[in-house]
Amino acid sequence: MPYYLTFLLSNSPNLPNLPNSPNSPNLPNSPNFMKPCIDYTLHYISRFPKTEYELRLQLRKKWYYEVDIDEAVEQMKKLNYVNDREFTRLYFCSECERKGKPVFKVKGKLMHKGIQKDLIKEIEQEMEEDIKEGQMKKINKEIDLLKDKWFDGIEIIQKLQWRGYQFDLIKETIEGRE
Repeated sequence: MPYYLTFLLSNSPNLPNLPNSPNSPNLPNSPNFMKPCIDYTLHYISRFPKTEYELRLQLRKKWYYEVDIDEAVEQMKKLNYVNDREFTRLYFCSECERKGKPVFKVKGKLMHKGIQKDLIKEIEQEMEEDIKEGQMKKINKEIDLLKDKWFDGIEIIQKLQWRGYQFDLIKETIEGRE
């Protein structure tokens, strides 16, 4: 629409603001221009922590422009609402340390969530002892459950390996029980 028509229509008292009019709240230099994308971003990350990759993917699904997505993600990173390093640390703490899940399964989930391999490896090395303790607790529980079902020796080790636990960790846990 030519500028002169936009100007005339936007200044007319009986017509609402048009999307491209100078008085429109959605122009790039107006303060409300990014509001819908940032509002949705805050709503989306308020439920559960998200990685930068997950956030970008969701915003693309909602058809936001890349410029808007970049601006919203940078704003969230600046406010420390999106932090891949902290997300990785918390995820390892939750899944490996508390729940005792095997490390390779957690690594796979983190890579699926868009976390880089080197960051995963770095956090895993930082939390190695805590992860090991959590997994040993889980292995002890699994051994007790399997013994209640009349499994013994080799069968228990096979079941634990099938569930993703490393043989060395299983062996160390069994030796600690005796």
